[in-house]
Amino acid sequence: MGLMEQLAAMAIRKKVSATLRENCPVDLKSGLEDLLADEGAIGAIQKILTAGMKNPISLRPDSLKSQLLASAAAAILEKCPGLVDYLVKTASSFLKR
Repeated sequence: MGLMEQLAAMAIRKKVSATLRENCPVDLKSGLEDLLADEGAIGAIQKILTAGMKNPISLRPDSLKSQLLASAAAAILEKCPGLVDYLVKTASSFLKR
């Protein structure tokens, strides 16, 4: 990944993280912070979102949910099941922009 791609990826991560934190229900904040602190989980989610931006039709809420649960984020998401639905809802609206 070149420097410009890395900078773009960092900018996207910051924007997504800020959006997730801003709209997160209080009962999910702890799980969200655990997720955002895990580089592997964030990388997996970023790959899922990038694929969805390239082919949004193939990324439906049910497929997004199954991809998240099969990703590096799975252990964190299993501890806080409501977080999965929150991420799916937020990612779906993010991809529609």
